[in-house]
Amino acid sequence: QIDGCAMGSPLAPPLANLFMGINETKWLEEYHRTGPIFYKRYVDDIFAIFENELQSNSFFDYLNNRHPNITFTKKNNENGQLPFLDILISNSSTFSTTIYRKTTYTGLLLNFKSFTPFQYKTRLIQTLLDRTYKICSSWVIFDKETRILSKNLLRNMYPKRLLEKCIKKYLDKRF
Repeated sequence: QIDGCAMGSPLAPPLANLFMGINETKWLEEYHRTGPIFYKRYVDDIFAIFENELQSNSFFDYLNNRHPNITFTKKNNENGQLPFLDILISNSSTFSTTIYRKTTYTGLLLNFKSFTPFQYKTRLIQTLLDRTYKICSSWVIFDKETRILSKNLLRNMYPKRLLEKCIKKYLDKRF
């Protein structure tokens, strides 16, 4: 290893975040054309909104010429939708967000019958519900995603009664 961090090293994510944080500040200050209207980064994933495609391409080319070991890839919205991390952002008629699942997603989760403490299983349900609540931009979408989540958990042998109890408990706690 001549440069960078070893794959799988626990130091890799914080160092990548630190490296990008220091450099992006400098790169954004040095960029003298019209920049993004909105810019957010999570480790090495960037979400940016531009006035038009020309500004987007110009900024993309600029970033790709900042460091020899960094190559950015770009994804434009298709049919008013853009996946970013595990969020599907839609901007067709109205702006909305929902859970994004890759085409390879199988729904495989911790099986309820596995030899794992019960608390891990209930916390998994709570975590997935909280993720769904925080990502979904409306109650209609939250309800739809909760049904998908329940279906996936049922396929992983979770009792329906336990799911209903956890969902009720989560909503009661929230409201």
